[in-house]
Amino acid sequence: MIKLLEIVVICAVLSTTLVEAGSAPVEAESDYDKVVKIVSDHTIVINNETVQWGYFSKNVSPVLKVSSGSIVTVEMATNHACDDWDKMIKGDSGMESVFTSTPEVKNEMERGATGSIDGVHILTGPIYVKEAMPGDILKVEILDLYPRKNPYGKSFGSNGASKEDGGLFTARSFSETPSQKDEYVTIYEVIESDDGDYVTPSYQFEWPNITDPNGIHRDFIAYPATCVPHDAHGDTVPSDRVSARGWTKKDNITYYDEPYPVKIPVNYHVGCMGLPPASHNSIDSIPPMPTGGNLDNKRIGIGTTMYYPVEVAGGLLSMGDAHVAQGDSELGGTGIDISITGDFKLTLIRKADFVLWQEQLDFPLGETELEYIVHGFTETDYLETFSKDPSDIYGASSIDKAMKNAYAQTKKFMIARWDLTEMEATTIITQAVDFGVTQLANGNLGVHGTIPKNIFPDWGETSDAEIETSITGDFKVTLIKKADFVLWQEQLDFPLGETASEYIVHGFTETDYLETFSEKPSDIYGASSIDKAMKNAFTQTRKFMIARWGLTEMEATTLITQAVDFGMTQLVDGNWGVHGLIPKNIFTDW
Repeated sequence: MIKLLEIVVICAVLSTTLVEAGSAPVEAESDYDKVVKIVSDHTIVINNETVQWGYFSKNVSPVLKVSSGSIVTVEMATNHACDDWDKMIKGDSGMESVFTSTPEVKNEMERGATGSIDGVHILTGPIYVKEAMPGDILKVEILDLYPRKNPYGKSFGSNGASKEDGGLFTARSFSETPSQKDEYVTIYEVIESDDGDYVTPSYQFEWPNITDPNGIHRDFIAYPATCVPHDAHGDTVPSDRVSARGWTKKDNITYYDEPYPVKIPVNYHVGCMGLPPASHNSIDSIPPMPTGGNLDNKRIGIGTTMYYPVEVAGGLLSMGDAHVAQGDSELGGTGIDISITGDFKLTLIRKADFVLWQEQLDFPLGETELEYIVHGFTETDYLETFSKDPSDIYGASSIDKAMKNAYAQTKKFMIARWDLTEMEATTIITQAVDFGVTQLANGNLGVHGTIPKNIFPDWGETSDAEIETSITGDFKVTLIKKADFVLWQEQLDFPLGETASEYIVHGFTETDYLETFSEKPSDIYGASSIDKAMKNAFTQTRKFMIARWGLTEMEATTLITQAVDFGMTQLVDGNWGVHGLIPKNIFTDW
């Protein structure tokens, strides 16, 4: 890994619109200062001329050209900043430049691949890497990530429990009232602490019926950059900056100003980063693809290296959709979206220099000091499967297919990386590789496999992989009588696990397959489904959290999306299993 240069100084941010590698950066005004730990070759400052909104495109002119090996600093804006203009945009000229939209002025015209509702992310870039050609690999090392502070020195993020992202697992599909509008937003604040930075909910509100400055009615969180004209609530008196721009709403907004005071540890990561494909001129930023894009993997943070297959000259790297926290699954629709700045080292790996595993790379691969991260999707390349109408992926979402794809990609990679036989790779995967649910919100649903490096002799340390054997155990057995139950125990209809640091909720294809298939229980073997097991795990997790901590459904859903990791328990036992891991340390009673 690269050793970071620890130089701590205060300086103004540098800007480039299109800068050739080797030329002197141009000084520019900045709305905030930063503590610099990485010495960058170039900086891209956020404004309406350095972003594309909602799409990747091979036809977009680069805002920066660099040579292989360059370090670049990139500012990224969350598309959810206008959920609270005053906290995330007001007084920040770069953010105001991107979000300004009135009947007379719309700084960023194309919001979506066709200017319609077909992409949401604000992507900074693209960056052209000199000499990069189709067939090469772009290596992106994430050196540092840090939050963008507003003029008052604070950082805020937003989580929308929404149906904006297609697929099976949107918030509304789990609602008790699916015919009613039930979307809501939670605004989180970043708290800096000597014991570790964290985010905590500031307030929540139900999504209102909004009309934009052009008269378009936005009753759901669906179109990029919807700005919320807030009412006074709690101790907050909002400015008129949004309403003065022509945004109106039908009724007063319903607020919840005292949400459950959890503390979710900060984990800055880049949700959407990658390269445009060669097959289409412009594509929706939401579904992930072989060249990267909207992976929404919480592991793509500081210290992670990503490898992206190059399909167009220069690569054209863009990035955005940063999160301050997210659990495995991103089940509610979004992580805690936040504006950040990142330092990245870009290195070109030429096709002529490939080793075997690089020759076979047809997915975005992650690497950390301890593991490789293999990404699988419903479709490896949905743009090929649905070439005529890529949006068809939203109706074809399947976590079952994503799991099969992740397994196939993991096996292929391991065989090539360590020269294994298929037999060797299969047994090692079964014993040592963990498969988790990456995201259930992006149309092309994702499952990832994490391969620990320390199980291989070329890594140099011992393994903690578990092998089935005969053992002897010591157990303490305690009876809890029904008369003594607390609320969560009264509702327990699944096997619950607990450790010192977490609860383990188990979901299955069928909660009770003996009831579902009472006449012939063996029918469960033909009804196995990860999709159903995932929905069941979510339902059980939410039910448990509501009962255990006295949460509302709204509070439970946002906390699950940001802090609970869902993973594959087993795919061999007929009644397939998915588990949810609830960290205790986010709750104040811990």
